[in-house]
Amino acid sequence: MPMATIVQAQPMVTAQPQPMGLIPIEYVNRSIGKESDFVQFLENMFNNIPIDEVCNMYRLGATKDRRVIFWQIDFEGKVRTGKIMAYNPETGKRVHDQSGAIDWVHNKLKRTGELPDDFNLAQCYFGEHLLPKYPDRTVGVVESEKTAVIASLLKPEFVWLAAGNLNGLTIEKSKVLRGRSVILFPDLGKKLPTRPIPFELWKGKAAEIKRAYGCKVIVSDLLERTATDEARESGLDVADYFIKQLSVRQKITQHSAANEATAKAIHADEVDELAELETYFDSVDLPPDILKSEYLSVCYPRLFVREAVKAIRNNDGNVGRLWEILFEMKDITRSGFVSIN
Repeated sequence: MPMATIVQAQPMVTAQPQPMGLIPIEYVNRSIGKESDFVQFLENMFNNIPIDEVCNMYRLGATKDRRVIFWQIDFEGKVRTGKIMAYNPETGKRVHDQSGAIDWVHNKLKRTGELPDDFNLAQCYFGEHLLPKYPDRTVGVVESEKTAVIASLLKPEFVWLAAGNLNGLTIEKSKVLRGRSVILFPDLGKKLPTRPIPFELWKGKAAEIKRAYGCKVIVSDLLERTATDEARESGLDVADYFIKQLSVRQKITQHSAANEATAKAIHADEVDELAELETYFDSVDLPPDILKSEYLSVCYPRLFVREAVKAIRNNDGNVGRLWEILFEMKDITRSGFVSIN
């Protein structure tokens, strides 16, 4: 009778997950600088606003050919990668029609042999490293890094993060938002047969993030409520809205200051702007006694609006300051946020 062959079972080998790839912080430190066309655009656009603090805060880098590096540094200060982008220094628009207009630091380092070919990229939000520095601030999330930087200049009371693109808002990356108050600001966009508009897409993502991490997440419809077909076609974002507001306010302030002594009427553009403000305040519910935020308190706001409009029309008093207060009141009352229940 033949003897049975004994086959010894081999232990199962479980593949170990590849560790997340990280880039040494020295690459960030060596790259930091303002010698990029993107920063030149910021200096030209916001010549009355100091930009150094924001550039340093986001650790903006620059390449030898004047492209900007948007570093992705995570909650723990570890460097995941950097997005390298070319911008027109006059318009601030991305350059699309040249070789290397967009690249990634990890890819460049792989090409030079400074990182292994199997580098395991795990992206994080641009600006994520600022979350532990400002634990009590509301978090604003936008699509592009450019928008986050500009929003930080104009609305510094928020911590601004960038998802990188429309699809960059993910459950995995949003773990760092646990316990935070978060406002999402999607770009404008057209509805396509295969995809909803960005607002609807991010509204769905907001509900998922809220369920997963228990944080307060709301979506701003600030752009949706005022969007034109042209704005949708151009894909305007919240930074464009802030810049437009800033431009109008600067024009009004400059005009008022230049004509304070002699002007008896205000410019036609300002007439339109004032009429728009007046219509807006007529359409909203103002508190009867006081309108208050962290930066502004207005007693009897309905009466104040009426008297301020009258003073501006008559060029009576500090007209520039009255414009500023009316705009601030509009910002307070028109938060433009839609709750996700």
